[in-house]
This record gives sequence, structure tokens and C-alpha cells, in this order.
Amino acid sequence: MRCLTRGNLLAFRMRDKFRLSLIAFLATVVLVPNWAQADECRDAWVRPVVSFSSQNSQTTLNREKSSDQITQLSRSVGALRNHGGATLLGLAYTKMRPNLRVKIDAREERKGVFCIVLTEVQMAFDTVDSEVFIDRRYRPGTCAYNAILEHEMEHMAINRRVLEKYKPLLKQRLERKSANIRPFRTTSMQAGAEIASNRMMDDMKSLIDEFFKVRQRENNRIDTERSYEAVKRKCNDW
Repeated sequence: MRCLTRGNLLAFRMRDKFRLSLIAFLATVVLVPNWAQADECRDAWVRPVVSFSSQNSQTTLNREKSSDQITQLSRSVGALRNHGGATLLGLAYTKMRPNLRVKIDAREERKGVFCIVLTEVQMAFDTVDSEVFIDRRYRPGTCAYNAILEHEMEHMAINRRVLEKYKPLLKQRLERKSANIRPFRTTSMQAGAEIASNRMMDDMKSLIDEFFKVRQRENNRIDTERSYEAVKRKCNDW
């Protein structure tokens, strides 16, 4: 018997917006009616198979918005807090989607009692949107356009650099925490799938939150009055 259930149970805060992450789990249920001894469930532990992936979408350029519209977009995704009342000439926008899947074996010891064994965990930490906005007043090839583009691409480079740093950390956390989830008993296969999924989500959330905080901090280093003045000094065609 197989049971596939899905739930959107965990929210992650990002630099560019709040987003509700889709978390899915897959339960493979094996009905074995004669598991009677108390220790057999605990002894059924196996090291879960763990996989981690991270795909990056290609960065695109958008010249369709005015400075006011870019500023409004930045405000709507929560990225304007470091700019005071400034009107923005450009914006580096990314959207990430963490996705976690767990697979379990559920063995029925007796009616209403299931032994749950976590067997597989899959995590994807993908960049699903990557877009640089530049005020449409500035034509490609002009000094101002190039200066804005250079600054926003520096933000994109920061995002990639922080992600590369955290990818092995996320995989290590995934392997360690999944191995710590020992077989347990519960009242149904559905409850077992939810418990295993929630435990993995809780274990991964703090590191994912840390990733976004570090990424924000590193981006803030080039979003200062001094850095903006340095960009402006490069050109005379503002």
C-alpha cells in the first residue's frame, strides 16, 4: 500500500520576500501484522538515503520598469529597508524555493500501532527566479547603465557565493539529522509521515534561516551611502 501526501508547512524568510515553502513527503507502507516484540521497531533502523541538489535559474535583465516601479517592487518584497527613502535605479531580485521530501516504511505491529522507519530524504534548494532590474531611462552602453548593472551583478555574485558556502553545510545537516531520526511508533501511517517530515523540517529550518541572514548581511555591505556615492562618481550621465 502506498500513501502520498503533501503539505505546505514551513515558511522561510528571504532577502527579497517572504515565501511559503512547499514541503512534500512520500510514505511507503508495508503491512507486517506480526511485529510483536517491543525492541523490533527500534532495531529496524537503517541509515536513510540522502540526496541534496541546488539548481540556479539564469539571470535575466529587465528594463521595462521606471525607478519608481523598481522602488515599489523592492518595497513589496521587503528589500527596501536598507535604502531609507531613496528611489532605486536598479534591483537584484532572487527567489529561492527550498523543497524537502521524505520517504518512510510503515510496519503495522497491531491494529492502530505502526512502526515508522525513515528511509530516504531528498532536499532541493533551488533559485527559481533571478532578475536584474535597471531603470528604463538608462540605455544599454551608457556609463550610468553599466554602473547600475555592475552594482546589481555584484549582488548576484554575493548570492551565489553565499549559496556555494552553504550547500555542503545543508547537505551535512541533512545527513546528520536524518540519521538521528530513529524508528518510532504512532497510530497511523499518515501520522508517521507527518512526524518524520516535521522533524526534518524543524532540523533544517535554523540553518536555512542562517543562510538568508548571512546573505542579507553580505549584501548590506555594498548597500551603503558610501557605495552609492562611489557608483555615482563613475559617471556624469545620471
